[in-house]
Amino acid sequence: MMDDKNKRIIELLEQDGRMTYQEIGNRLGISRVAAKKRVEKLEKSGVIAGYRVLVREDDIVILLMDLAIYPEHYQAAMDYFSNRIPEAVQVLGYGDANRIQVQLRSSSVERLRQIAAQIQTDCKPWFQSCNCRAVKEVGKDWFSFSSQP
Repeated sequence: MMDDKNKRIIELLEQDGRMTYQEIGNRLGISRVAAKKRVEKLEKSGVIAGYRVLVREDDIVILLMDLAIYPEHYQAAMDYFSNRIPEAVQVLGYGDANRIQVQLRSSSVERLRQIAAQIQTDCKPWFQSCNCRAVKEVGKDWFSFSSQP
């Protein structure tokens, strides 16, 4: 399944997820239809799991939430943040099994306010405490979800 052409398709789509089948075909020396079939096979097999929009780092707002969770609600909180909040790009549970740090990223402060309000509505009984901080500056981000030009 992963021949050289498929590897090249993945490289091309990593560079430009909106590249047309015609352009992929031209770069690989195959027809538009053949390129489309290959991309569809890669999607169906799960090799290509999806596409996303990358936003310039300057346009991203980051909020860190530090939560002390009642132990009996720890797993529910981990599941909630991991599966129900798309803006939660990192969910970390600490060794003492009742602390969670969540990193939320959005293109607007207003959206983060909405998410924080929703979390308060959905999860407040789970928290012993919740501290939120907006990130002023990122010195280094090993797990960045955006790319720098």
